[in-house]
Amino acid sequence: MGKNMKRAMLNNIKMCSKKNEWVRYYELARPEMDKQWNNLILPKLKEEDINFKITMDLACGAGRNSMKLLPLCKKIYCVDLNEYALNICKENLEKNNQQNYNKITFIQNNGFDISSIPNDSLTFIYQFDSGVHMSKEVIRRYIKDFSRILSNNGKGFFHHSNYGNLQDGRDKSNFKANPHWRTDMTKQLFKQYCKEFGLVCYRQDLIDWGEDKHLDCLSFFKKISK
Repeated sequence: MGKNMKRAMLNNIKMCSKKNEWVRYYELARPEMDKQWNNLILPKLKEEDINFKITMDLACGAGRNSMKLLPLCKKIYCVDLNEYALNICKENLEKNNQQNYNKITFIQNNGFDISSIPNDSLTFIYQFDSGVHMSKEVIRRYIKDFSRILSNNGKGFFHHSNYGNLQDGRDKSNFKANPHWRTDMTKQLFKQYCKEFGLVCYRQDLIDWGEDKHLDCLSFFKKISK
C-alpha cells in the first residue's frame, strides 16, 4: 500500500473511532431498525439462502443488527474498533437476549482486519450501515481479510457507499462533508476488490438513502470452493 493510501486509511479509522462520536446516532437509528430489517435486509437475505451458522457482525456499534442476527445463528462475532461501542453492545445484548448471550464473542479490532478470527471459519459476514462511512482503502483491507476468514461457499453482505459514482462535481475525499457522511466508495470498486482477493461479488443492489438516489449499494459476495 502506498503512503497516500495508508494515510487516507488511517485518517478514516481515526475519524470513525472518536470516542462518543456515534452515541447520539445509535439512539436515532435504533427505532428504524425493525423497518430496515423487515422491509429491506431480511427479504434480500432470504433470497440468497444464507447459512447463518457462524456469523460476524462487522462494526456492530450498539448491537441493533446483532440483535436481529442472534436468533438465526449458532455463533456470532460482534466486532468493532471502539471499546465504548462494544461495551454498549454487550449491555444491550445481555439485557435483551439472555437466552442467546452465550453465542456471542466480542472482538475489538484495529479498524481494517480481524486477525483473531480463524481461517475459513465463518459461514456468513454481515455489515449494514457502518460501512458507508468506511474509506475505500479500509474496505479493501477488510475484503482481503474476508477471503481468509470466510469458509468455502460462505457468503457475505456489505452495505457501502456508492457516492463516488455520483457526478455532482464535489470533492469527495472528506466523508464528513458529504451527504449522510458517505465516502467516495463505489459499487465497481467493491466488485474489483473482491476479485483481487479471490472472492466473487455476484449481486449488487443500489438503494436510495432519504432523498439521495443510488447513494448506497448492498453487495453480496461469496467464497467459491476450489
